[in-house]
Amino acid sequence: MSDPDQQAAVRDQIVVGHDGSDGGRDALALAVALADAWGQDPTITVVGVYPYDPSYKSASATFEAKLVQQTEDQMADARAQYADREQIRFVVMRGSSPAQALHDVARDVGARAIVVGRSHTNVVTRPFLGSATEQTLHGSPCAVAVAPVGWADRSAPLGTIGVAYDGGDNARHAAELAGRLARHSGSSVRILRVLQAVPLWYGGALDPFPLDALRADAEQDITALGATLGDVDVTGEVILGDTRTALEDPEGVDLLVVGSRGFGAIRRVVLGSTSTQLVRHAKVPVVIVPRVDDADADAGDDRDDV
Repeated sequence: MSDPDQQAAVRDQIVVGHDGSDGGRDALALAVALADAWGQDPTITVVGVYPYDPSYKSASATFEAKLVQQTEDQMADARAQYADREQIRFVVMRGSSPAQALHDVARDVGARAIVVGRSHTNVVTRPFLGSATEQTLHGSPCAVAVAPVGWADRSAPLGTIGVAYDGGDNARHAAELAGRLARHSGSSVRILRVLQAVPLWYGGALDPFPLDALRADAEQDITALGATLGDVDVTGEVILGDTRTALEDPEGVDLLVVGSRGFGAIRRVVLGSTSTQLVRHAKVPVVIVPRVDDADADAGDDRDDV
């Protein structure tokens, strides 16, 4: 495409993985909330994937038609529920894995984000991520949003968007996304800085943890970051504790945006231990943005996609 308007129309897309499960319902509900927050009426492409393997080439066309119909049937309720939203389209495609198919679609349309849900139960009846969802997160070409269990039944406007901030470039990129969403939707931004109180080891001696000094530095960081987000209502909080547990259920936050870890492919989502824990257990939707390089960070990375 060479027409800039056509290119912009293509980029205004959110890709959703939907397999007819409760997790798929959660994902689509979150995609709708994100589309409303962006304020530019992006197209939501709901993708149902049926398994395809090269060995299927010898199978009959009737067999593949049954797989297609089964996948269509899995999305029938979602089609009916969102029939009045013209910007939602449903696509059935074959793929070697759901994750790879979602990556391919997102890459083809230059999507802003892929949205997935979590499996609702495992063998001990506790919510867990699910292999397809976890595979989608790793190496995604765009941001990935994960809906918490039950989001479809309790979704609400994203009034406060939280940012997990650790002072790094990828966290600043996450804050930029939060700021853009807040400006479009009239939401506020809450910057969350977690300090873990551990003794410092110098030359074989333990020094007391300089909590007051570090808290003051963190508050200054929050203030400085908030000033870069433009005309947005920004608040901040310094939390003392373990990062993962502190951010799993942040008080007063409707959506949490986090950066990728510092090592991995540029423009890909790369999970670290904290982000993995959050997408597995967070009580609020979590958006993980792709890793940026130093040039992107220095330039401000003002692209309107994520």
